[in-house]
Amino acid sequence: MTRHKDANINLPPTDNNNCRSWESIQVGLLMDIRDELKELNHTLGCYRVGRLTEDIHRIEKRLAKNMPLTVRKVKT
Repeated sequence: MTRHKDANINLPPTDNNNCRSWESIQVGLLMDIRDELKELNHTLGCYRVGRLTEDIHRIEKRLAKNMPLTVRKVKT
């Protein structure tokens, strides 16, 4: 099956009542989700996010040496 990466899909025009078919609504929704995921992946790929996660791991290691995590028991 061929893959149409980043293809621009033109949705069919609306009918006389200014309504779209369910198929075109689903395609439009998937296109919006694709755009949001691309933006999220671009943001997460930023070097600042990478450095932030490294800093968090380094802080966790330092805290683990001085303050071991305790697990609270839950009453049943």
